[in-house]
Amino acid sequence: MPRGPQAKGILRENKMLHAAIELFLKNGYEKTTTASIARAAGMSPSSFFASFESKEALLLRLVQEMFRTQFSQTSALMPDKGDPVLLYSIETSLQIHITELSEPLRELYVAAYTLPSTAEYINVHTAKKLQQLFADYIPDATAKDFYELELASSGITRSFMARPCDVYFTIEAKLRRYLSCCLTLYHVPEGKQQEAITTILNMNLRTIAEHVIENTIARAEDGFEAAIHAKKPLGSAGTFQTQFSYRQASRAYSTKPLIEKGCSAICVQHPFFVCLLIYTRSYQQPGKAVSNMQMLLYEQYLHDVRCLPSRSFFFSFFGRMSILPSQIS
Repeated sequence: MPRGPQAKGILRENKMLHAAIELFLKNGYEKTTTASIARAAGMSPSSFFASFESKEALLLRLVQEMFRTQFSQTSALMPDKGDPVLLYSIETSLQIHITELSEPLRELYVAAYTLPSTAEYINVHTAKKLQQLFADYIPDATAKDFYELELASSGITRSFMARPCDVYFTIEAKLRRYLSCCLTLYHVPEGKQQEAITTILNMNLRTIAEHVIENTIARAEDGFEAAIHAKKPLGSAGTFQTQFSYRQASRAYSTKPLIEKGCSAICVQHPFFVCLLIYTRSYQQPGKAVSNMQMLLYEQYLHDVRCLPSRSFFFSFFGRMSILPSQIS
């Protein structure tokens, strides 16, 4: 398990990735700055460059993660698991559907297909897969041929992603034209094209696209959580053992009010911070906040007494938050 500087670097990098995904989904790629990513991660703006050379380098990491895991469920969607044309059609159509979920997602995907490092990664990665899928349709094509064909099909993909659907250009019309262009490029016969297109149009790919994005966010949060637990807990003795999920807590409770109230950002790195996140609800539901936190603390106490930080830690934190010690006794 990583320790010391290595663990700190992994934690910092995962926090940056987690913050970047949230900001990209909210504001898009162009409007998200490296400084805003660092601040959302609870660090100084200059800390970003200790993890990534640039915003494009961070996006490359996200693209690599997408191509490693995002379409792992595609094969499970296939009625005919041996049909390479349908596999290609599902994977590419899923990307088109993802870009229709929101404008920030559209911008993010278009950026990935445009920027030099991310576009090259996509082209190289996809070209290898295309050779496996379409070798029977273009038997004399070499690896170089498939790379050059991918340059063409990725340009088609980017163009269709960038053009939003509307009442005159529906998602059905977009997918039909898009798949026809790409499959023709790979010498797929017309009858086989129409068969694949009909199957795609009868699938509920929008719901699957939503799940893909949710899973991508969850994986980023899981990586953040794993990095936190890889560090030795601050302010506690022995090994921190907990069943709590930082991912679940961070979805429900924002850390921003705590930072605004003067809580050091280092608290976010403390594994026990998952309990303290409950306090943020007191801004909306004062009575319920303490009750929820008491329940959470007692539940964890019964699980493993050793997980509780020192009493001075509680008094220091809640004193800063203007909560009486009796409220947590």
